[in-house]
Amino acid sequence: MTQLDITKNEQDTSAAAFALEEQDLLFNAYFEGDLTAQERAEFDRRLETDEAFGHAYEEFVSIMGGLRALPFEFAPDDFVEQVQSRIRRRSRGRFFADNYLYSSRVPYEIVALVMMVVMAGAYMMMESPHDAQLNSADLTIDAPKSLDNSTGDGTREGASPAHKP
Repeated sequence: MTQLDITKNEQDTSAAAFALEEQDLLFNAYFEGDLTAQERAEFDRRLETDEAFGHAYEEFVSIMGGLRALPFEFAPDDFVEQVQSRIRRRSRGRFFADNYLYSSRVPYEIVALVMMVVMAGAYMMMESPHDAQLNSADLTIDAPKSLDNSTGDGTREGASPAHKP
C-alpha cells in the first residue's frame, strides 16, 4: 500500500466519520422535533427510500428510548465539596488547598516580569562607568617587526639575544 493510498483511506475514514456525525445530528433534530416542516418531509421521504438510513434511525431511536427510560437523579447537595475534597487529597493539597501557601499562587507572568527587571538591572550595573565616557577607540594595529634574516638566529633587529650557544 502506497502513501497515497494510506492518505486516501484516512481521508475516506474522516469523511465517513463526519457524515455519521452529521447523520446523528439530523436524527437528533428529527427525534426532538427541531426540524422545519420542509426538512421533516425530506427526512420522511429519505426514511422511506433509503433502507440503510431507516435502519440507522431505528437504532438511534432504540438507543434514545433506552436513555429516556433511565431514572433521572439529582446530584447530592455536597457533590461539589466531595469532588474538591477528593482532588485535594489526590493532589496532596496542590488544588483546592486550605493552606494559604498553596492557595495563593503567583502567576508565571509576574515571575517572568520580575526576572526580566532583575536581569536588566544587573546588566545596567555591570556596565563600567569608563565605558560610558569613551567617545572613540583607537583601532589601529601595529605591524609586527620583521625578523633579521641576515643573522639567521631568529632575533629581531636591534635586539640582543638573551642566550647564544
